[in-house]
Amino acid sequence: MVGITAATGLGGLGKITNSLNKGIIAASLDKDYIHQKEINDIRNKPTGVLTGMGEGAKGLGIAVLSGVTGVVVKPIEGAQKSGVTGFFSGVGKGLLGVVFKPVSGVVDLFSKTTYGIE
Repeated sequence: MVGITAATGLGGLGKITNSLNKGIIAASLDKDYIHQKEINDIRNKPTGVLTGMGEGAKGLGIAVLSGVTGVVVKPIEGAQKSGVTGFFSGVGKGLLGVVFKPVSGVVDLFSKTTYGIE
């Protein structure tokens, strides 16, 4: 009985953290990354704890890699689109991404690991 209650609580917590994660990732201001993550999340819904752990770990790796590379890529993209102002906008987006994307990846790992536990 206690195991069932705990599992139900974790399943609900996973859904809450999934919602929280959407807010965290939105703070990165990277529309392309957000869109790609949404597509990936729809295509690769966890079916249990093990697949959730795998998808969560993969998502964490992608989040960290995207955050780190964004520090270089976002200023270049911004400069190509809008010159000097775009460059500085890209620097800001890159810095936001290097903070918020890995945090989102950790929340996503927890969310996907607990998703479907009910």
